[in-house]
Amino acid sequence: MRRGFHHKRIKSLSFCEICKDLNLVFESNLLGKEVSVQK
Repeated sequence: MRRGFHHKRIKSLSFCEICKDLNLVFESNLLGKEVSVQK
C-alpha cells in the first residue's frame, strides 16, 4: 500500500511518457496496430 507514494513520484517523472504510450496503444487499436508497427 505504501508503495503508492513511491509510484506517485515515478508517475510524475514519466507522466509524459506514460501518456504517449497510452495514446500510441489507443491509436494502434483504432488503426489496427499500425502505430505500434511504425514504432
